[in-house]
Amino acid sequence: MPRATVAVVGAEQLLLSKAVRRVASVLGRRVVVVPWPVWAQYALAQVTEWTMKVPLVAKAQVRMLAEGVTDAAPPAASVPDDLRACEPAS
Repeated sequence: MPRATVAVVGAEQLLLSKAVRRVASVLGRRVVVVPWPVWAQYALAQVTEWTMKVPLVAKAQVRMLAEGVTDAAPPAASVPDDLRACEPAS
């Protein structure tokens, strides 16, 4: 499946902070997740868009995270059956 775009599917919806903690625990690393107000994230995004060729974070990304976008985009194909998870990850 090189260069293919597929929908990311799973049995549960996770907050970004919980996903980060789960990945860190699998990697055996400690991570600190600090809540940050949306207005501050927008300010950071504006500054990085002004000052960087490839911004660290974009205002569109902040907007999507703030809105809680969780649905796959319509044109994304489903994952092939042989790659679909059989058991829930936990």
